[in-house]
Amino acid sequence: MPNRSRLRVGLNLLYLRPGIVGGTETYARGLLGGLAVVASDHSFVVFVNRSARNWPLPAGFERIVCPVSGRQSSRYLYEQLVLPARLKRHDIDVVHSLGYVAPLAAPCASVVTIHDLNYRAPSHRMHPVRRRALAWFVAAAARASEAVIVMSRFVRDEVAEVIPGTSAKLHVVHEAPIARTSDATVHRESAVAPEPYLIAFSSTTANKNLGRLLEAYARARTDGVQHDLVLIGHRPPWSEDGAPGVRWTGYLPDAEVSRLLGGADGLLFPSLYEGFGLPIVEAMQAGVAVSCSRSAALPEVAGDAALFFDGEDVASITGAIVRLASDPALRSSLSQRGKARAGGFSWERAARETVAVYRTAIAIRAGVT
Repeated sequence: MPNRSRLRVGLNLLYLRPGIVGGTETYARGLLGGLAVVASDHSFVVFVNRSARNWPLPAGFERIVCPVSGRQSSRYLYEQLVLPARLKRHDIDVVHSLGYVAPLAAPCASVVTIHDLNYRAPSHRMHPVRRRALAWFVAAAARASEAVIVMSRFVRDEVAEVIPGTSAKLHVVHEAPIARTSDATVHRESAVAPEPYLIAFSSTTANKNLGRLLEAYARARTDGVQHDLVLIGHRPPWSEDGAPGVRWTGYLPDAEVSRLLGGADGLLFPSLYEGFGLPIVEAMQAGVAVSCSRSAALPEVAGDAALFFDGEDVASITGAIVRLASDPALRSSLSQRGKARAGGFSWERAARETVAVYRTAIAIRAGVT
């Protein structure tokens, strides 16, 4: 076991393909920022693939660009056959793999983050060979690592059930929204959509439940709802073009998404599977009322600060839309509760808890627990 208080931490970001991997990139950005604030007494060596050679790192973090792409097959081979030697060469005390898969023969303590197990769902669009490979590597990484970080109690329980023998090494570390300096009152002046409107995120992934949301919104319009529905992202080919009140934004940069979110009267989040549900916390942070499905990790994350509905029942979603659009007092209450709820999540807190997991993993590796 290292006898130094200053750790050398290897951060395995070989999976990172900037602008492509979505939530796992947000996680990496937030966690590294938090570590830079609360763990500056440790040193961090970040292993990235070629596509992330210019991805911004906090000051003082060392970058090692590995001669591999972020694509699954080549990355898996490098991670297993080459990365362990590089960890040893750089005198790493603990390696933290932030994207599901870890080196199985690490020469040091190993921690892996498993964000969710949504790839197991039949509706998740993934080639069967890739699905089987990912499932095998995730399970192997969980078993080989001294500690596993998960985003929620929901994911903890799911991993414990799906990957037997891992329950004792699972640690819940909640994500957090990226800190912002403004709120909804500022954003309303610059939001590029007519008021009033509700907002949601477009997706072709079945578990995001967009079809039921659109059907529910159409029913809510017939019930008198005047709010437009602004959907961040592209319109799926199967959806109706020109549906009354529905506005598709196409791709937007983060700053514009933030402006639109801040100007909305409410966020509708009908997803049926989330390992955490960061968009609802980001909306709460901005003071936006949230209505979401009572599914997966969302009740755990939202607490009492959301208007829940049954995501598999169009009538339930419709009722929530009508209530959110027609009741300003409800929106105000949800906004206040949401801000308080979001205040309980921070990347500094996540970073402190993560460093504690590093210490636990090192102790287990050394056989002193």
